[in-house]
Amino acid sequence: MQYKKFILTIAIFVLSMSLILIAQTCVSCSQPQDQLAYLTGSPGRTQIYLQGISGRTLNLSKVFGIDRVADILPAWSLDGKYIAYIGHLESEVDLYALHLVIVDAENLEAQTYSLPPECYLHQMTWAVDSTELLLTLSCSKVPGIWRLERGSGQIELVFPLPANVGEVAWSPDRTRIAITSNSYFGPLSIQSIQGTFQELIHNQTIGHLAWSPDGKFIAFEAYDDTTADSQSHSRLCWRAVAGGAVQCLKEYSQYPVWTNDSTQIAYLGYESGYEGWLGLVNPLTNAVEVLAEVDTSGQVAPYAWSPANELLAYVTCEYFEKANSCDIWLVSRDGKTNRPLHRTLFNLERDLFNAKGEWEPTWRPMPNDQR
Repeated sequence: MQYKKFILTIAIFVLSMSLILIAQTCVSCSQPQDQLAYLTGSPGRTQIYLQGISGRTLNLSKVFGIDRVADILPAWSLDGKYIAYIGHLESEVDLYALHLVIVDAENLEAQTYSLPPECYLHQMTWAVDSTELLLTLSCSKVPGIWRLERGSGQIELVFPLPANVGEVAWSPDRTRIAITSNSYFGPLSIQSIQGTFQELIHNQTIGHLAWSPDGKFIAFEAYDDTTADSQSHSRLCWRAVAGGAVQCLKEYSQYPVWTNDSTQIAYLGYESGYEGWLGLVNPLTNAVEVLAEVDTSGQVAPYAWSPANELLAYVTCEYFEKANSCDIWLVSRDGKTNRPLHRTLFNLERDLFNAKGEWEPTWRPMPNDQR
């Protein structure tokens, strides 16, 4: 009798472990284009999650032994196979030693690489062929673009950046970068990575740079010099990379995000008070349409398009005395549906007005063989 109880106990244990394993990997087994990654938590206790739009989630931090994740936007490889993020290992004694983690999202396998101790990471982007990461690092307070090879972990300086560099955004083909200065109203310029040319695009750029996926346009937020309270507002602007005049929306607007077919730019528009909306603008005709009305009394953080341009994921936050409650929402491109993803993010004492790179959900790109 005791033997049968023992066998039954073992069977229940095996079944429980199997169910846990299925629960962990079900996200990776769903359709890649239905998955997004995001950060959640408070400073020093941030975690990274992979979530399907069906609502199932996987905490990548816990799976790979990461105690906390740095507030730097995770980066998907262009083929959707890998996702990279920065974290602190649970076994690490040095609290300031951060590591680059590259996760194979198909097989849920990870590689961890140490970054130079004297360097601070600002931004990272995958190379087109997914064999290496392009890192914007400040080493001994000297900024530059570095290349880290996936697999070997070999890292080397590609070229230095100006000492006052602010935001850096790569062109889709990774041959050019758009850069701003670290002053609030600084110049925006485009330069080749070989240093053969540099062109000024705008004199007073706030930031939030966005290349169109076809590489033909660059969108950004610009300083509004038309009103007395202009320092508290910005306008969405864009310009053809080949040249021409800068075009801007008339209303206050921010956070440009291109549709994946490069035909429209999504943005957050707002008026005085708390009335706001998610809109779309055609860069060729300047035609504008409203996707959804949103309440900006809390904060609407940046957003991202699904690979098929069917859904726009965005984050809304409410302020409380000791915490901010944030939710991911999904709105369809035709604006007919707008629903929460039912995933609440709790953030203690963080400034959500500088949320770019911290809260933006990032969709997993569609694999090459499914495009």
